[in-house]
Amino acid sequence: MTPGMDWPEFGEWNCFTPMVYSNDIIKFILQRPMITNPREKMNYNSGCSHLLSAIIQKVADMSTYDFVKEYLFKPIGISKSVWYGRQGVGLGADGLRITSEDMVRFGCLFLHKGNLNGKQIISEQ
Repeated sequence: MTPGMDWPEFGEWNCFTPMVYSNDIIKFILQRPMITNPREKMNYNSGCSHLLSAIIQKVADMSTYDFVKEYLFKPIGISKSVWYGRQGVGLGADGLRITSEDMVRFGCLFLHKGNLNGKQIISEQ
């Protein structure tokens, strides 16, 4: 959330980004003008989350949803979920739907520094 690009999500866009109506969401994100140096200032940016989802899909050679089900959900016991996508990419900003109980599973995972029953599921960092 510190890319330095102009992203007025909670300003002029009023919490709803026009990227979702774009013909090419990734292009919309990457073509935003830079207004600060990267890592200089935090600015909530749902485009960053969506871009990360696209990167995961490309690198893992599977959908972000399939990747997360295999390497995170399955190991911590999440079996019922939905992840909406657009233009072939899982919506990184708001597409995931899980139960409250499953959110607790995430909380416990973080409390235990990524470790579940002696197995490191995610990095401690």
